Amino acid sequence: MMYAVHFTRGRRGYALVSTLVVGLLSTALLLSLSSFLVSVSQSESARRHKAEMRHAAEAAIEYALGDLGTGASALDASPGLPSRTTIIPTSLLVGTAGGISNSAVLNQMNVSVTVRALTKTEMSQFSSWSPLYSKAIDPNLERSIAYDPTQLNGDYTLWRVIEAKASMGGINRTIRVLAEPMFELTADKLIGSTNNGNYFKYGAFGDEVLNLADAGIVSWAGSKPKDSSGKNFSLTVASNGKVELGLATVLQGNVSQFSSDNYLMQSTSLIYGQLLTNASTNGASRRFPKVDLPPPNQPQPIFYDSSSPHPNVLDGAESIIQFQGDGTVELNTSGAEGNPIDSAGGSKAVLPPVPTGTDAQSLPSLQEVSQSGSQYVSTTGDWKASSLATSEGMSSINVSDTLLQPDSSTPNRIFIDDSSINSGSTRNAVSIDTSIFRHEADPTSLQIWYDGSRDVEIRIPTNKSFAATVFAPNAKVTIKGKALNQAGGEFIGAVTGREVVILNGVNLKLLSDPAFTDNAAGPAKNSGLSYSKGSSPSDPPPPTGYRIVTWQEIN
Repeated sequence: MMYAVHFTRGRRGYALVSTLVVGLLSTALLLSLSSFLVSVSQSESARRHKAEMRHAAEAAIEYALGDLGTGASALDASPGLPSRTTIIPTSLLVGTAGGISNSAVLNQMNVSVTVRALTKTEMSQFSSWSPLYSKAIDPNLERSIAYDPTQLNGDYTLWRVIEAKASMGGINRTIRVLAEPMFELTADKLIGSTNNGNYFKYGAFGDEVLNLADAGIVSWAGSKPKDSSGKNFSLTVASNGKVELGLATVLQGNVSQFSSDNYLMQSTSLIYGQLLTNASTNGASRRFPKVDLPPPNQPQPIFYDSSSPHPNVLDGAESIIQFQGDGTVELNTSGAEGNPIDSAGGSKAVLPPVPTGTDAQSLPSLQEVSQSGSQYVSTTGDWKASSLATSEGMSSINVSDTLLQPDSSTPNRIFIDDSSINSGSTRNAVSIDTSIFRHEADPTSLQIWYDGSRDVEIRIPTNKSFAATVFAPNAKVTIKGKALNQAGGEFIGAVTGREVVILNGVNLKLLSDPAFTDNAAGPAKNSGLSYSKGSSPSDPPPPTGYRIVTWQEIN
């Protein structure tokens, strides 16, 4: 009995002790959980604040990009200054990047933007390997639109490094981007823009090579082959590198070569204008003999004294050259002797960067256009495609009828985009048979723009014409007949390439800006063929905007 009572009381004591222990453990657990929840809450709050600061920094980057594209930036560093830091009022950032809506939190932040120009030294460090490098905007190259011969901008380029920093309560987030200058907006879209440069200053231009060795007659496409003075040709073809004229090339215009590279011209070719070159002409006579010469549409061998390699270069003086109503030329060999050969000077021709059509509509493949019979309508006339190619068996495509815009005065601009192309691709950027992809009217109403280095090939069948402007300064552009050993047709318009090669006796009828309005083929749509440039020849043009090419979050 005593034992039983003792046992019962022991159980009660044990229960009391157990309850106390459990209570203490529960309290400790609750305290620990509470601490954990507080920690989680604080962590979540910090994470949320960090995210909001990241959004604020992103918004500041967007704000800076918009400011730099205005042409009157309040954030950009002045020439000669290493950088400029500006505090951004947070009220300007609400509702921009990241969908920021918590203005109460945003107003507690300090947001700043630092803008600095990339230096020429930095650019030279990545010019040999980085895909970001572009010859068109390298200030060290005289053929660049950004060439700075007077060192107006010192060691600085048009590229910008933008760093946006958002901080609050000892925590900060910083985003750094490299912004590439763009020249997207052509001068016709820039309100009040008057200082405009011309993409097609020359009817045909090869940056490294202009090869007319297999061309036929090269002439002005309009009705005014001479300028207002009546003494100079409207047409000039040019190169920053090698120039070659072949066995039967007849050029009713001028040739300018802005280098000392090879200049090759066969004795049976004719230049009716001036030859300006920095290359050796092998002691060529600067005058031509008074001999009977063939008319331009009947090229024949010309015999001359071997001591004068280029007597078949004429000047354009009225006493020598007489234009007929049909656009042909007659020579007055009784006129005074000319002085056609001269130095082209030391400056190379400037090549502006290629507009890339950022907001252009995607153009279906030409196979799809050919099969559908539909009319693809663009609100701007701007199209983008990874390539432009025809194939045998495709139905004919009349570009003027098939690719329509609401405004018939708007040109078709086709931008070839390499962004989705494998770097090892051998596929041509342009490979068209112009008996399928047809455009015989005003050349300015079909514009082909390409910034890459893949080949551009245009095949024009015998007795056919193709009218277009082609600007591909980094690519080899070949214009030829449809098939091997088949005479080519006629190209009407203007062409620029790294190399420009004319094959199979294709005849060229060329124009150049700003004289596209002198267009015998029809009313010109030269919208978009000029760009905004600096206020003086030595002043690099202002970019019309910037785009991000690298992105780095610092913390």
